[in-house]
This record gives sequence, C-alpha cells and structure tokens, in this order.
Amino acid sequence: MANILSEVSSPNMKDTYRWRELLALYCDSMIWKYRGKDRTPDEVVEQLKIFEVKAAKIGKKFKTKKSQSLLKEFIQLNYDIVSIKRFYELNQTAVYKILKKHDKRTHLLASEGFPKFARDETFFKDNIVRSLVYQISSRLLTVIPNPEEYYCPICREISYKPIRLDCGHLYCVRCLMKAKRLNIRDCPICRKPDVVYNANKNNLDVKLMHKMKAKFPREVKEKISESRNEKAKEESEHLLQMYGYGNPNQCAIM
Repeated sequence: MANILSEVSSPNMKDTYRWRELLALYCDSMIWKYRGKDRTPDEVVEQLKIFEVKAAKIGKKFKTKKSQSLLKEFIQLNYDIVSIKRFYELNQTAVYKILKKHDKRTHLLASEGFPKFARDETFFKDNIVRSLVYQISSRLLTVIPNPEEYYCPICREISYKPIRLDCGHLYCVRCLMKAKRLNIRDCPICRKPDVVYNANKNNLDVKLMHKMKAKFPREVKEKISESRNEKAKEESEHLLQMYGYGNPNQCAIM
C-alpha cells in the first residue's frame, strides 16, 4: 500500500495535494489515541466513522481510480486492525474467566494475579495492534512529505530558497536578508554567534531547493510570488522616501 500511495501522490500525479489533505485529516482525527491513552475498539470505530465521512468528501475530488480504490483499502485496513484489537481483548477476558472457574475448584487464586500478568506479558499488550498502527504512521504517513517540515521558523512558510546556516538551522533567503538588514548577526534559534552575518551564497542548500520545487510546487510558487510582491513593495517605498514622499516626519503643509 505504501508503494501505491507513493505512486499516486508523486509530484507528477494529480492527487498529491488531496492525499496530503487526507492524511493530515487522519492524523488530526486521533483515531487510535486520545491524550496519550489508547482508545477502546468502540471508540476507535466511532472515530473511524467520522473520519470516513470526511474522507469521502476529499475522495470525490480524486482524479484517478487508483486513488479512489486505495482510499477504500486504507479505511478497511483500519477496520481490520480494530478487529484484531477486539480479538486481543476478548482473548484476555476469556482467559480471566477460565482462571476464575479454576480458582473455584482449586482455591489457588490464580485469577488475582492475572491483570498484572496481562499488563506485563507481551502477548496480552496488543503489541501487534500497536505495531500495525505504528506501521501506518511511520510508512504510509511519511510517504507523502509534509511541507511544514521545511518551514522557515521566522515566516512560517516554506524555506525557499533554503539557506542553511553554519549552525545547521534553515531559513528562507527572504527572512535571512531581512535579518541582515536589521544587523542581526546570530542565529535566532540557537544564538550561535555570527552565523547570520557570515552567511553567503555558499549557504544555499541547492539539493534541498530542488527537492522542495519537486515535492511542493504549489507552496514554492506561492512563496516566489509573495517574495516578488514584497520586494516590489519595498522598492516602491524606497523610491517614495528618496523623493520625499511617505516620510512620516515630513511636513504635510504645502
């Protein structure tokens, strides 16, 4: 499934942004956990149904039949994992009842220690369920890159063109130039001295820049457009100030 998802959501395919929206919805739905605690099977099913309704609206926008069929498989996979989770809980309940009957005959009180045993024993910790959920999050959800992972920490937009300072932190070229104009010398995150001041064209991460352009064409296009508009605005303001316009300290009486 991960290979198919990688194919249908590649930058050259039409459903990339819809899959990104869909998997963001999946993460936000907190289907399997809530506030750090595992949900019960009934709670998981309830959350899955809510997710399924919302996902169907996104699925209607898919351009390829492969994406539509994969969405159905993805949802069914989650329901299958719920069934496994139910099996583990039913199995644990069955063992406990058997031990209670055994206690009545033998008076060994084996059932009293079973809850702790079930918590500690690997078989009863539904580790298979957790492993499957982990596989979904670690494989399926990482197939489609998240643009937020490449956000500039200053403007909170994609870091195009990406400038990697000597300290390792990443900023977009627009924010770095602003920092230089404000005489900021140190990294705003780690405060390493002079890494902003010393940054030059050699700090441009060319490989990452090409990756961003391939993986996030829409975000890169928006960033380029915004940068051009902002640059044009700054140049206009500079020209106005050169000719005595737009100066707040200038006398308004002619």
